[in-house]
Amino acid sequence: MRTALSLSVVFLLSLLPPCASWNVACTGRMCAEHGRRDIAKVSRREVITAAKLVAPSLHLLITREAAAADQNQLSTFQTSGTGLKFVDIRAGSGEEVKVGDKVSFHYIGRLAGRQGKPFEDTYSDEPVRVELGKTRVIKGLEEGLLGMREGGKRRLLIPSSLGYHNKSEEPIPRSFGNRQRLYSTVLNKIRTERERKALGQDIAGVVLMDVEVTRVRSGQM
Repeated sequence: MRTALSLSVVFLLSLLPPCASWNVACTGRMCAEHGRRDIAKVSRREVITAAKLVAPSLHLLITREAAAADQNQLSTFQTSGTGLKFVDIRAGSGEEVKVGDKVSFHYIGRLAGRQGKPFEDTYSDEPVRVELGKTRVIKGLEEGLLGMREGGKRRLLIPSSLGYHNKSEEPIPRSFGNRQRLYSTVLNKIRTERERKALGQDIAGVVLMDVEVTRVRSGQM
């Protein structure tokens, strides 16, 4: 049951467009298209049950802006050569983010390995500030920020290979509870190894971030 639940989370997050409705039919189709011998051990009943459990919590990942945005713009995630999946929720009109820039941004981070449970929401606090190319930032976020413009908002689905590998990489959750939630999931070596053996990839290290750039200061200034 736990395997089916985790599989449904990853499939729904990575393959459905941000504004899509969560449904059992899509889950079944995605399992068939991306099936492996290990995955085949999960019964249809388990997948359906998992989809019903996952759908309500993952629905929180659909932001208000995404729900109201142009459907053509949000039709699908793009995938980079590194495996990062991203989609623009809102295009910015300000300065473009480049390596060396000092960037301020808000974000909401969620854990695929915990059914979309949030591990940080900076909107009630100050934005995060990093200097790209200098500050130690998880690779998926650094790649996702590049090319964004001030005022823009982008959704990132970050695989574990581009995610958190230690506790010193930004963005670091500000509260103790959120740090515990994040690190106990993404840095859980026993779980990640078990998932890699069974599925060919781990789910625990996958994070989803909705990132909004609020300020860009050129590194050339």
